[in-house]
Amino acid sequence: MRHSQVELIQQLLEYLKLSIWDKKTMQPLSGSHFITMLRVASFGDAFAELKLPPSATVSPSSTLDLLPEQAAPSPSKTTQRRVVDQAPHHALRIVDGRCLSSGDSALEEEGECFIAHLGLGEEWGMPVERPTAMSLPEGSAPIMEVAAGDMHSLLLDRSGAVWSCGGGWEGPLGHGDPASSAVPRPILALAAVRIDRIAAGGVHSLALSETGQVWSWGWGIYGQLGHGDTRSLSAPRRIEAAPPAVVQISAGHAHTLLVCRTGRVYTCGRAEAGQLGHGGEGPQLTPLAVESLAATQVVEAHAQADCCHALGRGGERYAWGAGFERVPNQQI
Repeated sequence: MRHSQVELIQQLLEYLKLSIWDKKTMQPLSGSHFITMLRVASFGDAFAELKLPPSATVSPSSTLDLLPEQAAPSPSKTTQRRVVDQAPHHALRIVDGRCLSSGDSALEEEGECFIAHLGLGEEWGMPVERPTAMSLPEGSAPIMEVAAGDMHSLLLDRSGAVWSCGGGWEGPLGHGDPASSAVPRPILALAAVRIDRIAAGGVHSLALSETGQVWSWGWGIYGQLGHGDTRSLSAPRRIEAAPPAVVQISAGHAHTLLVCRTGRVYTCGRAEAGQLGHGGEGPQLTPLAVESLAATQVVEAHAQADCCHALGRGGERYAWGAGFERVPNQQI
């Protein structure tokens, strides 16, 4: 007997609370240690075979060991696209315009695990060890960016259309209902908007248009959707409170990060670990500028798990949240 929807949601939310802790040391995972754990859990042996083109980046590129040493240019949407992404239990990569997936999930039942987020046509089955092409309609535009949530996947094709698959609980797929989908489906609510970037959090999703506007949907209990409330949304909604000219978006487990063309950083959502960089612990329901970075022109910033990292124009590096201070601290 499969889990009921309520049971699945309860398991998922409990998983979100525990997934960022090292079960051996009972310490929060962050920085390069956290990413190393993700790589092992997501790709296994397949990660060692992965050959990235010189222009590609692995997300999150926010780990301090992956940030470039040289001074960076002003922030813009010319930042390299995410052709590889990994979550705690699955990984995505683009090869010749196709999205390949591998992995499993934290939900298991009757010897099988939930694998709808792999986009291979099955909601439940055995773990997929080797990267396998997702099931997309013949003639679909080439995929140019991917984003992996805890149990959902987002794809952005060359036409600017966004596709999603995986668990639909709390609405991260954006199809207007809580139904899961074992194959990628286009998000119709964004059909009239040409999307330029995508990001997947634990159970929420973000999209950035070519004009610098941001849409969000999915789990919203901590205000991570940025709409001024704690409601979850099953379809994309534009963040009216977002700052103008957003050029970068990123999502952690339950928080959202935006970077403007001016280099200012804004965050919203869960704050208990200091991941918003505002110093407080209460949730932030709309994007708020990180004031301690006001004098720094940030050219790249990323949210991951319960922390954030940022790179300044002069090459300075900052980190805050789980494993770091509650406000951005410059890293050596």
